Amino acid sequence: MNLRSLLLLLCCSIISLRSMAQCNDPFTLDPTPAVVCSGSGFQLDATPYPGATYTWTGPVGSGVNTNTSSSASFASASAVTHDGMYTVTATLPDGCVYTATYLMHVQTTPSKPTVTFKSPICPYDDEVMAANTLGASGITFFWSGPNAYSFNSAATNVAVVEDIPPAGEGIYSVYAVSAQGCKSETATFFIDVHPEVVAAFNPQLLLGCDKDSVNLTNTSTGASSTHWDFGDGNTSADVSTKHTYYTQGTYKVTLISGNGFCYDTTEQNITFNHSITAGFTINDDSICQGTAINFTNTSSMVPAGIPLADWSFGDGFTNNTKVDEVHTYTNYGIYTAILVATDAYGCKDTFERSILVDSAGSINFTASQTEICPGTSIDFKGTFMEWQSKGATWDMGDGNVLPDLTEHTYTYYEEGVYAVTYIANYRICPAVQYVQNITVKPQPSINLGPDADICPNGQPLTLVDLVNDGNDKATWQWCDEAKSTTSSAIIRHAGTYSATVEIDGCSSTDTVVVKNNCFLNIPNVFSPNGDGNSDYFLPRQFLAKGVQSFDMQIFNRWGQQVFATNKTNGRGWDGTYNNVEQPMGVYIYLINVSFVNGTQEHYDGNLTLLR
Repeated sequence: MNLRSLLLLLCCSIISLRSMAQCNDPFTLDPTPAVVCSGSGFQLDATPYPGATYTWTGPVGSGVNTNTSSSASFASASAVTHDGMYTVTATLPDGCVYTATYLMHVQTTPSKPTVTFKSPICPYDDEVMAANTLGASGITFFWSGPNAYSFNSAATNVAVVEDIPPAGEGIYSVYAVSAQGCKSETATFFIDVHPEVVAAFNPQLLLGCDKDSVNLTNTSTGASSTHWDFGDGNTSADVSTKHTYYTQGTYKVTLISGNGFCYDTTEQNITFNHSITAGFTINDDSICQGTAINFTNTSSMVPAGIPLADWSFGDGFTNNTKVDEVHTYTNYGIYTAILVATDAYGCKDTFERSILVDSAGSINFTASQTEICPGTSIDFKGTFMEWQSKGATWDMGDGNVLPDLTEHTYTYYEEGVYAVTYIANYRICPAVQYVQNITVKPQPSINLGPDADICPNGQPLTLVDLVNDGNDKATWQWCDEAKSTTSSAIIRHAGTYSATVEIDGCSSTDTVVVKNNCFLNIPNVFSPNGDGNSDYFLPRQFLAKGVQSFDMQIFNRWGQQVFATNKTNGRGWDGTYNNVEQPMGVYIYLINVSFVNGTQEHYDGNLTLLR
């Protein structure tokens, strides 16, 4: 028996045994893939049996093929779009027939996304892409782009590419996957990135005194337009430019470069800080003439350093070799001290202060006499420096102080030496004074003795200076008939006699009245007008001392008696009658008088009354 015969025998034996058994073997139907999405095909796999013939059926339009194997593909020519019942029948060689069904649930496939995006875009802008799809829920979007850009946005349909670089230009894609795993077609789109613009510039500072400038060199790339903002309100469209600032400080210079689509901005702070400030302090701004002042330079500049100092003191003196100074003002006045500070750029600043230099003062006076007799007046004339003075005073040396006089006349009544001091006071400088001694010489005394009497044709009377007789320093001058110049004088007639004695330039006078002792001297006119001169007729002081008795009567022109007296010590008639003034005119007097020597005399005559 050959091998073929043996196999045929074995098969027949198995069929016989199968026929005798029941047709209850397991038979299943499984889909591939497990989830079927609309618009795609699928495959069903039945339990395979050797030698079995399989028959497949499905919904209309399911596209089942005529395959008799245990596997069948559906919708190979057209996509599955809806649910349906699928059946397979397997006929085994032993006659057993098995049938299985499968209810296919088709999941909706998301539609191909539509994408909104911005293109072209400028480098380093943010690209925002928004996708939209229909037909399914629970969508997850999957994004991709050049240079391995990949984005996953499960919660939103928006994807953002931040700061997209120039290399970000290219094709981007996105597809949608539903919650059941159905994947849409992939949408592709192109994002165009404009050429990159890089703004840049180099500043070059040009420092000045009244103004500062800066050269701005534009080093931007990819730009075709320029806009400058200089930070002081001024702008320019020049590619490269120069700008001038008139006030020092920090300015933000902004350059905006563009190519018509994209723009880049860069900023730099430009600082001009090279200030110079002149200044100084002094230990005093009000000084006395001849006093030194310390000048301390407080000038400063930026960058830090010591500015050059040029000093001018206002009195013609200058110095530019020292930072600090000591200066002495030799003349009084008001001066303006000026410091000019200069920095390394030749820029200057000036500081000044006023300085009051008080006069050290000068004073003098002249006196019309420096040696005088008591009671003699002296003319004083003073001179002093009046600038900034508070006035001058005189100390006369006798306890009297006279303020604010330049010229005056003064009299000393007591002998002695007086130190006259003229003092000028100043606001700052100490007072100055001038002193001169005034000598008041002693006042000589003279005594001619008491008044005396003399009789006519009698012995002469000798008057003598009882004090200075015998003093060889004394000289005399008499007021007598002989104009005597000795210490004595011979008097022969009644009258008033005086002598003046002079010693060391000072003189004194004494007077003696010599009266007649043996007669009356009767005037013929009197004027009772109250002026103290001839107010009485026959005043008793003119009567001789030898009168022993006296009787006088006065009559007017009508013979009426208007006055009578017999007193030797009365003053005579005062021109009144019963206290009534009598008129001017001629009156008649009758006088009877007796003297101590026994002589008696009678007088009558006319008397004229004047007013």
